[in-house]
Amino acid sequence: YSNKRVFIKKVLCFLRALFASGKILDGDMINKDTHEIHANLYLISKISSKKLLIDKKYFYNSLNLNFNENILNNHNLKKKEYVCVQYGGSHGNLTPKLWSQNKTNQLIKKISKISKVVILGNLKDRQFNLMDEKNSNIINLIGKTSVKDLASLLKFSRKNISFDSGIMHLSDAINSNLIDLFSMDVNEKI
Repeated sequence: YSNKRVFIKKVLCFLRALFASGKILDGDMINKDTHEIHANLYLISKISSKKLLIDKKYFYNSLNLNFNENILNNHNLKKKEYVCVQYGGSHGNLTPKLWSQNKTNQLIKKISKISKVVILGNLKDRQFNLMDEKNSNIINLIGKTSVKDLASLLKFSRKNISFDSGIMHLSDAINSNLIDLFSMDVNEKI
């Protein structure tokens, strides 16, 4: 390890111990309602030797787009009458952020019994493999949308279900109704 890495590790260990102890840094303004990005920027500014210039114009959930309703007409969808589900992520790499194909397929099948389901993702993600592909309530749009179409589908849906990914961040940025799924290895210690 370089001296810089050792120093950074010591600082991180100190901060973990400080926050785990329940003590608050003098002047600390982070509370439970602070967005994670703002909390991280604030913490970095507290421990940085240089004064950081943080753009005060930054606000999360502030992306404003001209949404396109034509994507709904193209797939016989109506506003707030379908659910978007992300099928894969991490460009096909298995990560703790991703549910197994089996769990994801079970979720899609259950939702498709009560609602139309739009499957979203990237062609580089895992291959869409659902036994009941002829289900008329399931619309596979993996790799078939532009970013504007994707944003429109997310905005007009009743609910978006995604993994920690670009789709999740886009859904959050347009202030849509979002459920984010995380997976964790039960053998992993936290």
